[in-house]
Order: sequence, then C-alpha cells, then structure tokens
Amino acid sequence: MIGTILLRELKVIARQRSTLILLILMPAVLITILGFALSGTMSVQATWTDAFDIAVVKQYEEMTPMEALEKIAPSKEAFQFIAMQGEEQINAMNPEAWFFDEFLSNEEVKKMVNYTIMDADAAVEAAKAGDVRAIVVLGENFITSGVGNFFFDGMEPATIDVKSTSEQSFSYKIVVSMMEGYSQLINENRARATTVRAATQGLSPEAIGQVIQKTMALEEASVDVETTSIKERPTLSSFQYYAAAIMAMFIFYGAGIAGVRLLSEQREHTWQRQIAAGIKPSQLLTASVLLGIIIAVVQMTVLIVLSALVFKVNWGNPITVAVSVLSAAIAMGGINLFLATLTLRTGSFQMINTFRGLLIQVFALLGGSYLPIEMLPAIFQKLSFFTLNGLAIKAWTRTMQGYGLSELATVIGGMWLIAVIFLVLGIIYYPRKRGAVRV
Repeated sequence: MIGTILLRELKVIARQRSTLILLILMPAVLITILGFALSGTMSVQATWTDAFDIAVVKQYEEMTPMEALEKIAPSKEAFQFIAMQGEEQINAMNPEAWFFDEFLSNEEVKKMVNYTIMDADAAVEAAKAGDVRAIVVLGENFITSGVGNFFFDGMEPATIDVKSTSEQSFSYKIVVSMMEGYSQLINENRARATTVRAATQGLSPEAIGQVIQKTMALEEASVDVETTSIKERPTLSSFQYYAAAIMAMFIFYGAGIAGVRLLSEQREHTWQRQIAAGIKPSQLLTASVLLGIIIAVVQMTVLIVLSALVFKVNWGNPITVAVSVLSAAIAMGGINLFLATLTLRTGSFQMINTFRGLLIQVFALLGGSYLPIEMLPAIFQKLSFFTLNGLAIKAWTRTMQGYGLSELATVIGGMWLIAVIFLVLGIIYYPRKRGAVRV
C-alpha cells in the first residue's frame, strides 16, 4: 500500500514542471554562474569579516644584518667595504623587522590575519586541530639571504614556506597571496638598495635608471614563496565547492512537497476517503518520509552527474559519496515529515512558505552555501555544525579531498541525528485528534 501511494505521488510531481525547475534546473544554473563568477575569488582573494589565526615558525639563527653580512660576504675586503656605510644603516636593512614590524603589523594586514610565533611541531598540531589556518615557515636562510640579496648578486633567495591543511584551502591561498605580496615588497626594497649602490659608484642618472629597470625585471626573486599541504589534500576549485554548497541548499526545497500534497488532499477530502478505504494515517506519513528521501536522492544524483560531466567536478570515492548523499536524504525525509505534520496541524501552508522563503536562506548563510564558512565570523563556523547543509557541505567537500568514511563519522553522524530529531518531532506533532483540520 505504501508503495502504491508513493508511486502515485511521484507521478504527480513528475508532471509539475515548476517543481522540476526548482529542484534541478535552478541549482544547476547557480552552480554554473557562481563557479565561473567566483573562480578568481576562490583562488586568491576573498571577503571575510574576522581576521583568522596563522602560526609563524622561525627556522633561522637570530642575528643582526651586520652579523649576517659578515657571515655571507665573499671576502673580508668585501665586508669591510660595505661596512663603511655604517652599522646603523646596514642594520636598518633587516628582513625580520620588515616581516614582523612592518608587514604583519600593518593595519590592513592585521584586519586579515593574527599571527603567533610557534615551534614547528606545535604549529603543525595547531593546524591539524584547526586553531590556526596556515603556517608560515621562515627558512634557515631568511636573514642571511635576505640581507645578502641587497649587496651581492647571485645569492639564493630567502625561503618562505606556507603550509596548511586542505580544508582551510581558501585561507591558505589568501596567506600565499600575502606572502607573494611581501616578496614583491622586498624586491622593491632591493631595487632601492641597488640604486644606492649605483649612485655610490658614480653612475649617471640615465645609467642608474637602467640599473633600476634591470633589477625590477629580475626573474630570480629575492624571496622564494613555497607552498605545502600538511595533510596532502587537494585544494577545491570554485566549481567543486559550489556544486556541493548549492546542492546542499536546494535539497531543502523538496522538504515542503509532502506537506503541500497532504494538506491539498485533506482540503479536497481525498485524505478522508483514503482513511475510509482502510489506509492508515501512519502509511500516508511513512510515504511522506520516503517521498522526501527519494526526491532528495534523485535531485542530488542528477546534480552530481551533471556537475561531473559538464564541469569535471571530481566528487571522490563513490561509496563515500553514496553514504553521505543517503544520510542527507534521510535527514530530508525527517524534515519532510515534520513540515507535513505541522502543515496538517495548522491547516495552513504558512509554515512551508516561511520555511522556503526565510529559513532556507538563513540555513544557507549559516551553513556556507553562499560563502565558504571560514570566511564568515567565528560564530557562523560553530553554528554550521547545527545545520544540515553545513554538515552536508563538509561531508561532500572533504570527500572530494580524499577523506574516508571513518574521518567523516562526525558530520555523517550529525546528519543522522538531524533525521532522528525531526522524525521524532514529526510523530509528536502529528494531529491525532479529529476535528476541523485533524483526522
């Protein structure tokens, strides 16, 4: 009997063009638009409201620029010649001071990141725990090469290695972009130093100008920015992220379908005739749950296949994807039952209209369907664990990055918890008493 009811409802929905457009076409269009429009944003820049934390690891030996210059000078005579400029002037060319006091302490930079100096092991543990979103490692030659590049040609570049866990890939790319900006700043300072050297050698203004242009055009930077992923997880493209984010948002729109159908049947007295024919209310409600699950599974399967074929989105291990999709669908079945029983209880479509018009937008914001959750205030990042779309996005994006089922146990368990909560609420709020709107 439940199968017969379910088949009938699916046939009705299949004939509703507006429903199919809402569930399939609109999310596909949004994935296309956001994937293309925000591809640059996802790679190097972003809009966020809170500064995030990074760790800085010093691998170099502490020394003054004068000490570094003495250590790397090709000869004693070369050091003595440069030292004639004065210790104060040489010590002013301090890469460490530029990095910490001028660059990271810049007011605009402080709006983006807060830094803490840590040792290497503590930084990695903090990154894995999510306490910091990136690690900036200043290499062993940060001081020596940083100083040497201002006075000698052919020096190896100072190294800065940016490390991060891949689930913080957007913050990772922001930090990489910042370090590349610092590298550009050092190259400009290097050009100014070259100008001073050229002037002290008695070159003409025209010759000095040529030296500056040559220095600025050097392909070998004085600072080499490297990148490393701590967990060796691939970063996400904009299409990957928004395929998951938009799909997680639009599965909500299938939640009100059962409620609309049940109340419509009640108003048309179809519900009452089915009860009189021996169909139990529990069977109708069970069909509502299964209807929500099937709609969500079909919707997600179509969007996954479409994004994989058209946008080459790699969703990861098929079994892990299937488990996470089924978990989200079962949670939607629970939400479907809850909305259906509230609709029957109130005898109005107002609850479903409010859910679709307002609550879905709130969940989309809190869960990360509009912007990656790490770009929002810290409170949003905590609240995302209490939304179905937030959990679903985490499950799908981490599956894309190679996480296994054991590593996704928390988010998948969260979706099952949501399913149980709304199934129980749906049963509790089912209007058992007969009356004007209750059967």
